[in-house]
Amino acid sequence: MSTKDYILKPAPGTSQSSCDWANEPFYTTAVVMGIDIGIEGIGVWLRKGRDHVYGRTFLFNTPEAAPLKGRRLLRGGRRCRQSEQHREVLLKQFCAEFDLPWTEIRDEENEDGPFKLRLRAVHSNLASKQALVVCLRHIIKHRGYDYHEMDGGSFPWGDELKADVATGWAKAAYCSPEDAAEFLHDVSDCGWNDKQLSTFRNALNAAIERHKQGIEAALEKHFAQPKNNHRIPARKHNFPRSLVWEHMEKICGHHPDFFGGKAGLSAALLKLKPILNYHRKKPGALAERKVNRCPVAIPLFGGAAPKCDPNSNPHIRRFKLLEFLTTRSFVSKDGTRRLANADLMKWLLDEVLAEDIRVVEANKVKGGQKQERRKFGGFRDEFISKFDPSGETELASDKVS
Repeated sequence: MSTKDYILKPAPGTSQSSCDWANEPFYTTAVVMGIDIGIEGIGVWLRKGRDHVYGRTFLFNTPEAAPLKGRRLLRGGRRCRQSEQHREVLLKQFCAEFDLPWTEIRDEENEDGPFKLRLRAVHSNLASKQALVVCLRHIIKHRGYDYHEMDGGSFPWGDELKADVATGWAKAAYCSPEDAAEFLHDVSDCGWNDKQLSTFRNALNAAIERHKQGIEAALEKHFAQPKNNHRIPARKHNFPRSLVWEHMEKICGHHPDFFGGKAGLSAALLKLKPILNYHRKKPGALAERKVNRCPVAIPLFGGAAPKCDPNSNPHIRRFKLLEFLTTRSFVSKDGTRRLANADLMKWLLDEVLAEDIRVVEANKVKGGQKQERRKFGGFRDEFISKFDPSGETELASDKVS
């Protein structure tokens, strides 16, 4: 296999010329096939120049998929460490800008020194800038979790709505009332029985109480015991990122002189927040990349095909619901199949979906009160009455085909 070196930017004093990527034959005229081998299938894509020729995904089942899944977890761990290292670099630049001495984190006597400094920094003043830098480095390294930067369809406890797994997560979590209401909505109509829902709800209520007490309460409980081996662990707490940020704000707010006064403190906090929230990819970037070009834009309107709107777009939601209702039949208990009538379609589009779209948009407003979205179980009887106003037809276990 032959390779070719491409010069992105020639070095000063050399005769090399940079590559014109836009007009490279590889991108303008070459026939290129891309193959993506995953744990459940193979994706094939063929193009000629910039024109799409063929694309397809071939799914398969193989018992050898488990080791590949393990490799994915290892890759995720490597990227997590790379992200942590890059946050360290950003914080080092921050310290240089605000004249803070870069200090190594040491705990030679195994007395949880960084945690002790963080607790002291909240309640009183630290003696030096070096101690403040130790606190900042420790917080940036253990920055907590952001429940809203996960891939679509996943939850803080994993990818599936399993009652025991979700309850186990909630028993160790710190959860805001807004997030708890959202999680309760997610599980309210997923098939859990009353006992499972009650257990999960009680665990979430305890998580809300821990969230109200904050990180400082967890550190105080840790240092309540004089001996380290008798203490409640200070690590392994499931702190949300927002709570970690509040903790960092308190620490910095008690030490404005280290940043040159109140004006310097405000500037420092503006720079610290993006460091704490640094992510190697913009949240949602993968979902945006997976959105295809509109297949009907060229024959309908001419010109280049724009990308399709995401499924969250209200117009797309209306279209997909209408498409579902017109292409599916409902099975009654006597075995006959019936299509949705005009009244049912109008009610679902103009009342149920319209109200859900309004609630979703309202919940996006920061600082606003979260509103609960209706699940199918909440309007099933209305659905049946709209489907057959005469009440003569009974659906067979909500079966749709």
